[in-house]
Amino acid sequence: AARARDVFAPWPAAEDAALAARFEVQRVGDAGGDGSTAGGWEARAGDGARVVRDSADAALRWVELNAIQAFVPRCDGALALHGALVDFAGRALLIVGPGRAGKSSLACALWRAGGTHPTGDVTLLDLA
Repeated sequence: AARARDVFAPWPAAEDAALAARFEVQRVGDAGGDGSTAGGWEARAGDGARVVRDSADAALRWVELNAIQAFVPRCDGALALHGALVDFAGRALLIVGPGRAGKSSLACALWRAGGTHPTGDVTLLDLA
């Protein structure tokens, strides 16, 4: 729970925001005397998807990925993201994160180190 707070705290929901997705993570299987769990950790999404992973961290990574996919709009054309982008010889690095986290500053530093075409606020991705 502490790691989940650290991961998701930078993206607080607006007061009037609707719930985009719900996830649960819990131990499954037999707990050993040393606190280990033979069965691992089950992560479930509100849409019925579920996985069992060996560790709580692995289950949380699954939740992180699926939570991001739940709030990123799906489309076939272009996707606009609040993020910074820097090109390095045809390979791009996209930096995303909460506001005032330093995305534009990092993009500028990477530009000064040889990157090209930095963007600092909105990045358009061609999904094709």
